[in-house]
Amino acid sequence: MYLQNNDDDKFSKQVRVKSASKVITQRTLTESCNIMKRLSLVLIAVGACALIIPNAHATLLFSDGFNYTSGDFLGAGTTTPPWLLQSSTAGAQLSISSPNLTYSGLQDLGGNALTVNSGVGSVRGYAALSSSITSGSVYYSFLIDCTALPTANSYLTALTPTAAPGPGGTATDAIDLYARNLSTGWQLGLRTTGLSASYSGTQLALNTVYFGVLKYTFGATTPTAQLFLSPDPTGAEPGTASVTLTGTANVADISDVGFRAQATAAVGNFVFDNVMVGTTWEDVTQPVPEPATFALACLGMLGLVLARRMRR
Repeated sequence: MYLQNNDDDKFSKQVRVKSASKVITQRTLTESCNIMKRLSLVLIAVGACALIIPNAHATLLFSDGFNYTSGDFLGAGTTTPPWLLQSSTAGAQLSISSPNLTYSGLQDLGGNALTVNSGVGSVRGYAALSSSITSGSVYYSFLIDCTALPTANSYLTALTPTAAPGPGGTATDAIDLYARNLSTGWQLGLRTTGLSASYSGTQLALNTVYFGVLKYTFGATTPTAQLFLSPDPTGAEPGTASVTLTGTANVADISDVGFRAQATAAVGNFVFDNVMVGTTWEDVTQPVPEPATFALACLGMLGLVLARRMRR
């Protein structure tokens, strides 16, 4: 008695082996394709992040939430850098105070605030922008709260050229922010090269936080300075400013932002916060996150996408 080899069985086994090999091969190819897709996604995401992160603050020239030790003077202690003194010594006229100021719709930079106390002595503090601007427009936004009425018209903060850092109400300043007493309140105004100060018609209240934006636009013979008072931080640049002045001559450049506490002739206390300088309206009203924050956001989104794809 013997067993007969069945050629049909051999053929079936061969077919099954070939089919299994084919399935394994197809599965391997599919998995390889999936891996390649994931790698491509990673490369695309990394490339996108690499493009976004360096340009996140491409036109933001300066920002400060005054995250320094309360009680320190501008240009001294924890405030240096970026702040420097044009005066020889620091003083309580420009001091870090708490709490910080906030405004609805505006990103809070945190930290503390800066109090400008006039009526004691003249002190000027300034900080350099990340680059010097010689054309186009420069925007400067800030929060301000008047806690004691000024007894005389006083200049508080300015955008200035390299040759004259720190606001001084001089003919070389690009744009100065002014305040004046209305007995029952106060007003904000501005001054620019060759022109006296002009004020907004809006009367402001004591101990109230206001949002303001200064804008200086270079021009060959007629540069313009503008003040936007209480604009919507989430909206587009208004078509009409609260104050507009047409200057008589360009400044050479805008390289610094500064504050000044005046001497005994102009008693008054003002609190500033959320200082931002940029070359577009959005820079100083709706700033993008810092590059590090952008990087974390990119990586987080990438992780979520990969996790979802791996579950499929």
